Formats: sequence, C-alpha cells, structure tokens
Amino acid sequence: VGSKRSNKRYNYDMVFGQYSTQEEVYRHAIKPVVDEVLLGYNCTVFAYGQTGTGKTHTMEGNVDDPDLQGMIPRAVTSIFESLDNLDSGEYTV
Repeated sequence: VGSKRSNKRYNYDMVFGQYSTQEEVYRHAIKPVVDEVLLGYNCTVFAYGQTGTGKTHTMEGNVDDPDLQGMIPRAVTSIFESLDNLDSGEYTV
C-alpha cells in the first residue's frame, strides 16, 4: 500500500489483444468448455471486469451478424449442432 512495491507474478492461459475476433476468443477460451459440457460436465464461463470494458459485448455480441456474435450465441449454436450430429440417443435441452 502506498509506496510498498509488490513483485507478484500471474500466469495466464491466453491473452487476447484488442484486435482479437469473437471467433478467436470463442475457439480458444469457450469451445473447450462447451466440449466438456457435451461430455456431461458442469461448466461455467464467467465474465469479470471493470464497468464499460466490453463484457456484455463479448458474451452477447450482435446475434444478427455471424461474425460479431458473442460467446453465448456461439456456444448455443455449437451445442445444438453437436446434438444434431448424434447418430442415436435421446437428450433433453
């Protein structure tokens, strides 16, 4: 606090730059989680950050534009596409 210096280190799995696309973020950060959900695991994606930093844009995006869709519409699409590709079995959504 104040003039006290801190030498903390933080590890990150991935850092996305300001020009990263919604597709890149989805493919690297969310798609693996969706795949785990389809295997039966309970998973959560949590957007955290300062007000006005783009959390809602990242999570929702523009659902009417496939290039600008956020994580939620992409995840829902991915889940239903995976379910459509099943050869057999029943599922409840």
